[in-house]
Amino acid sequence: MSKQADAKKYKRLVNRFINLANNMQAEGQDVQVVANALMTACGAYATYAAVGSNQGGLTESGVNKVTQAFAMRLMEVQAGRRAEAEAAANEGQGGEVKH
Repeated sequence: MSKQADAKKYKRLVNRFINLANNMQAEGQDVQVVANALMTACGAYATYAAVGSNQGGLTESGVNKVTQAFAMRLMEVQAGRRAEAEAAANEGQGGEVKH
């Protein structure tokens, strides 16, 4: 699979999680509760992916590796949001960014 196809697949997966979270919020769930639940689910699944099963957990170094990976993704998201806001401001659209 090409990098472009991988990137499209990755973006579709990300959007599925965002849509699920938005639906939960639309159902009346508090946005902070949804965000925290999503982070907890992310931690549980990242542990599963790193360990390879539902048995056991991460060592301190494993926790640090997952934390670093999450921090990198978060920085990428923030850089993308700043770029979107800047582009929108340059186009005179006010810089509103969707979640």
